[in-house]
Amino acid sequence: VGFVAAGGRYAQRQNVDAIAAKGIEAAIDVYLGAVAMRARYAYTDATVRASGTAAALNGKVPAQIARHIASATLRYDNADAFPISGEVTVRYAGAQNEDDLGLLRLADAVTADAAVHLRLREGLFVDLRGENLFDALVPASISSGGIVERAQPRTIWLGLRLDFR
Repeated sequence: VGFVAAGGRYAQRQNVDAIAAKGIEAAIDVYLGAVAMRARYAYTDATVRASGTAAALNGKVPAQIARHIASATLRYDNADAFPISGEVTVRYAGAQNEDDLGLLRLADAVTADAAVHLRLREGLFVDLRGENLFDALVPASISSGGIVERAQPRTIWLGLRLDFR
């Protein structure tokens, strides 16, 4: 489904013939005692196949598909010896088209998240978690007036967690 011109500034959603997508995903996990490292990467090469009234979309990259997405996490957890565990994650999302014709571009973004978990007793934790810690502008969409809507800004959570494992 893509937005196809319907006269003037208007467009309507219509089916396209296909979206051809190929890519690769890679992941690695490394465990060194109480420390774990995780890395993920995905590459996507997607193209719209369209004809008829949707022919203007043929060969274009589908809207809101980032070609590159990656993340890396470092985690510490030594529950037997220390009541505190935590992790830090850095994420990257590449630039992407906001619209089906590729006229509006959403910039790439890097965010950092972190969490600390304090075990008060068996199965009872205090969790402090933050997402987008550096309050990076992560563009989610662009309105017809050029206003950039952003994804989640810096967000901090403090909570109590019960674990019944």
